[in-house]
Amino acid sequence: MCVYGRVVFKCAHERWGICVKRCQTAKDFRDGKLNHDCVIKKPHVPTSRRIQTDCNKCITMDGKLDRAKKSIDDVKRKLKRIEERKIRERNTEEKKIDNRKKVERKDENRDSNEANSWSFGTGLGSITEESEAEEDESASDGSSQGSSQVFNTEGSI
Repeated sequence: MCVYGRVVFKCAHERWGICVKRCQTAKDFRDGKLNHDCVIKKPHVPTSRRIQTDCNKCITMDGKLDRAKKSIDDVKRKLKRIEERKIRERNTEEKKIDNRKKVERKDENRDSNEANSWSFGTGLGSITEESEAEEDESASDGSSQGSSQVFNTEGSI
């Protein structure tokens, strides 16, 4: 077990420094007596230290994460604006359709009112020049339908 200097970061990652003292396995590997090196690292307390910053990898990752969050927030805001615009357009379309229907109803009411105003609907019929001329002729004869009916009834008695 070799002794190394060590740096421990705020993010709990650690970076190993230079080897302060080699163990016998590492010395034998260096001399060529063994086929494998020492794989166990032990921190050397006098040369080890704690730092209150994140390691470079975490700083880089935090920067990327912040940019990704900002991008996601931008997309959310844009989607919200698009949804609001769609809702406004839908509402204006509905208002236009409602206004068209109101105009059509007013036109229908106006048309029906005009039709009703031309026909008096009293049941008396309409007066034309021909009907007035017929009344004038019957009045000049001195007879009317009512009087002829009376005359006919008197003659039968």
